[in-house]
Amino acid sequence: MIILVSNDDGIQAKGIHLVVEALQGLGDIYVSAPDQEQSAASHSITVNQPLRAKEVEFPGAVKAWAVSGRPADCVKLAIEHNFIEKPDLVISGINHGANIGTDILYSGTVGAAMEGYLCGSSAIAISQCSKKVSMDYGAAFLRRLVEGWLEQADRPRIMLNVNIPPLPAEEIKGFRWTRQGWRWYKNAFEERQDPHGKPYYWLHGDAYDADDDGDTDCSAIAAGYVSVTPLHNDMCDHAVLARLSANSFIKE
Repeated sequence: MIILVSNDDGIQAKGIHLVVEALQGLGDIYVSAPDQEQSAASHSITVNQPLRAKEVEFPGAVKAWAVSGRPADCVKLAIEHNFIEKPDLVISGINHGANIGTDILYSGTVGAAMEGYLCGSSAIAISQCSKKVSMDYGAAFLRRLVEGWLEQADRPRIMLNVNIPPLPAEEIKGFRWTRQGWRWYKNAFEERQDPHGKPYYWLHGDAYDADDDGDTDCSAIAAGYVSVTPLHNDMCDHAVLARLSANSFIKE
């Protein structure tokens, strides 16, 4: 099996090294990751400037490249420029910070995994919801998840978003299969001044979960469970499409 590992925290981040270490023995592991942090890059790609990829040493990987672009660039370049054979599995993470609810839309971690899925591979994005908690449990959970997937006789092509709750390993209650919840932020742009007296703005805000009926990723994390959410690239609202097709409000 060929495994491609990426992230949005950069190739030097601890989380990506833990992933490669955790998956030893499951296949040939390659790494293609940003040469610097690219958090909140979503699924953006580089189109107006060149990409540069430098081959680097990476313990546990057959080969590794530090790429000047976005997380999705790293995966796209490795697969479509034939740095490697088409991977069976693309893994992105382990990310520092949660990617639940509407975070998914902004997440470079999910963007890298989704690019692998669009290229025809199975993909997993994995995040640790707190920067203050060890990622060791997340790495071990990822190993079990991949092993379980490999044991499936009719191994499905998957795109999973995994989040580890912000708890010590002994306090995590297990895992839940979940749907994407609704997390939003009370954003506040703090205005500051640069040394020349010109204003600039710094985004920060507090998260709140507006959808909490017990079966969402947000609910699972809040209850102390790992959330595992299947995703796909189809953003069409099929229920609304069916209703509008039957009763269109657009006049002919």
